[in-house]
Amino acid sequence: MNADVNTAPKPGMSTQKKWLIGCGGCLGVLVLLAIVLGVLGWFFGNSLKDMSNKSVQDIFGPNYQPEGYMAIGMPVGQANVKNMVMLLDTQQGKMLIGLDMGVKPGDMQIIKSGNAAQIQKYLEQTSAQINESSAAGGNAKVQDIRFDAIESVALKPGGIKFPVANTTVKAERKGQISYSPAVAALIPEAGNKLVVLVAADPNNSSSDSQADFSEEQKTLRAEVLQVIQDSDLDDRLQ
Repeated sequence: MNADVNTAPKPGMSTQKKWLIGCGGCLGVLVLLAIVLGVLGWFFGNSLKDMSNKSVQDIFGPNYQPEGYMAIGMPVGQANVKNMVMLLDTQQGKMLIGLDMGVKPGDMQIIKSGNAAQIQKYLEQTSAQINESSAAGGNAKVQDIRFDAIESVALKPGGIKFPVANTTVKAERKGQISYSPAVAALIPEAGNKLVVLVAADPNNSSSDSQADFSEEQKTLRAEVLQVIQDSDLDDRLQ
């Protein structure tokens, strides 16, 4: 994988700043959703399978084969989010969550600007709006996602750059607080469309709020970039 990464420090960056990705603090709900869809699919057969496959194709392209992952998709149709897809790594317990959504032209300019401070502000505002209408649930509840770093990444030298962020997820499970690594990429497409791809490793957690997940985030970043290259996302990048 040839990733040209702009690692220059960005103004206004802080490890204490926070980033909430728009599923509304519902990591446990997503896992529960995977189980529910699997059970319903057992009873209702091809209709749910077709619905799931369509969401996967809408985000990743008709020819994408999620090797090593169990893919579960569903249409959303809320807060400009059209589809949500979860790729579950059944061997290692990692997950990749994909969302496709429409954004305003001004917001798309911010996303493409490469300005970490502006991108962070946009994400915080967008997440706050989504969170207001989202109900958290399940036995694992995301409380916070700390913004660790954001970089402009290109899949090849001279290629189009897009934001990739390292984050640390703070979650509550059965009354216990834990921290785990995650990485997210914002992939701008034509027509003011955006795909958000988040890789998380909830099983690799720590009770230490200052735990160093840099190596784990490096692995998650590699997975995110690989999925982008293996799917149609790299061809649709604008």
